[in-house]
Amino acid sequence: DAFATSPSRAAPHAPLLHYLYGAFVRDEQLGADAAEVAAGLSLLCAGSKSAKLAVAWELFDGDKWDGALSRRGLWRYLRSFLAVLLAVASLPDGEDDVADIVVDVVDDADDAAVALAATIFEETGCDDLIAFDDFADWYTEGGFRVASWLELLDLTKWVL
Repeated sequence: DAFATSPSRAAPHAPLLHYLYGAFVRDEQLGADAAEVAAGLSLLCAGSKSAKLAVAWELFDGDKWDGALSRRGLWRYLRSFLAVLLAVASLPDGEDDVADIVVDVVDDADDAAVALAATIFEETGCDDLIAFDDFADWYTEGGFRVASWLELLDLTKWVL
């Protein structure tokens, strides 16, 4: 049973899950944002890149349901995927200080997502909000050169 609750079955995965969760925590008092965790961890689930991007977009659109994200929303959207990719790419080997690695992942994901969101808004000509279709067009028309890491949302492209 994949969802067994016995401690002996859950224990081997606990450090990895704690580490991945830590990649989303920006403030120890507040914890992690549920939309960011859900979107980021969707990267590790089955499904196409397009489906994951679309579902995550809806998470960040929130209760507005207008299909558009603000600059901050786009930054959080991008950061959610980057946090998991960077965390997986920098898994500690047992000798490293996990806390230092997580801080680096959080900082690097923030910096990259802020810069990429600014680039996307500039290149699409959007002012305050960007629609999913505008984001998709940006990616298709050359954004894939800037954000090629989005291809890793398709798990078939991972070399394991």
